[in-house]
Amino acid sequence: MLWQVGMGSTFGPSLVEGLPDADSFRRIVRDGKSDGNAVMKGFADDPNIAPYIDDIYAYLRARADGALPRGRPEKLEQ
Repeated sequence: MLWQVGMGSTFGPSLVEGLPDADSFRRIVRDGKSDGNAVMKGFADDPNIAPYIDDIYAYLRARADGALPRGRPEKLEQ
């Protein structure tokens, strides 16, 4: 659910409190990551994720910086 993105859970860390730098984030999302207890598959070939990695990072960065509150963001008019 979008309004909970980045909050963390029993199987993933909070990205709002510990967001990696943009290059590390891109690499993790594209290639995946395994650190013993947790495994995330890579999304490099997923057409629903790969083109939006920078947008996802911008959303999480705004949440981590406190510029965007928890909840569904407002839609911007195109």
